[in-house]
Amino acid sequence: MAGQGDDPSAGKPPNFPFRDAEGVLVTEERRKRERRKWGKTPEYPFRDSDGNLVTHNRRRIIDRRSSDVDLRESLGEHLRLKYQDKEFVVSFDAPPFTVGRSKEADLQIDESFVSRLHATIECRHGEFFLKDQSRNGTLIKGEDGGVTRLAKSETVLQGEGVISFGERFEHNEGHLVEYRLG
Repeated sequence: MAGQGDDPSAGKPPNFPFRDAEGVLVTEERRKRERRKWGKTPEYPFRDSDGNLVTHNRRRIIDRRSSDVDLRESLGEHLRLKYQDKEFVVSFDAPPFTVGRSKEADLQIDESFVSRLHATIECRHGEFFLKDQSRNGTLIKGEDGGVTRLAKSETVLQGEGVISFGERFEHNEGHLVEYRLG
């Protein structure tokens, strides 16, 4: 039978040889060569059972990237940032968006408490991450009023809220950045 006993939850070892779901003959020897030991990552590069050179985990890259892109394209998801009288739109496929005092930053905030490269915003796995890279940290106030403090760490931006780079909200009123997903 095709795949008989191949279900690990059945508690029985498979009867060899058998044909898998794609009709390929699976022998005990082939199965032993292909089976990975749990808790051990493969050492790249290696050759798979068909003799192809494998240099990285192909399945993970294809699955994650295609689903994220398809999902974001269908939703039209992007991040809107508003700083003083300027508005910025960061799309899901944009390169990392930089915030800082530097003239090279995408969003320039010319204040002493803001680092030259204070933070970056990028889309990974379908979510927008804000990564603080500064000495003074970053504060994020979400829709619920809760405040998240970042210090050389990152968080996922959700919904809408306000970001304060380098100072507490009450000391930074003229330099707050509003954000909104959608």
